[in-house]
Amino acid sequence: MSGPGFLNGYGLGLLLGFIPCGLVYAALAVSAASADPLAGATGMLAFGLGTIPMLIGIGIIGQMAMTRMKRFSGLARPVIMALNGGMLLLSLRIGA
Repeated sequence: MSGPGFLNGYGLGLLLGFIPCGLVYAALAVSAASADPLAGATGMLAFGLGTIPMLIGIGIIGQMAMTRMKRFSGLARPVIMALNGGMLLLSLRIGA
C-alpha cells in the first residue's frame, strides 16, 4: 500500500473502514433501534454521505501539511507515535 496510486489509497481506505469507531456504532445503534429496515438503511446512508465532505477535507489538509512540513514531520513522527502509544496505554489502564 506504500506505492502511489488511487487503488492503493482506496484499498487502504477500505481496510481502515473496519477499525471500530464510536460514531459508527452510535449510528448503527440508532438505525437498529428504528426497527424498520428501510429507515435503518436510510439513516446509515445519510450518516455515510454526511461523513464524506469532512473525510475529503481532512485528506486534503493532511496532504498539504505533509508537503509543507516535510522536514518537521520526519522529526515529529516518532514523538507523535510515542504520544499516541502513551495515550493508548493510559486509556487501557483507565478503562480496566
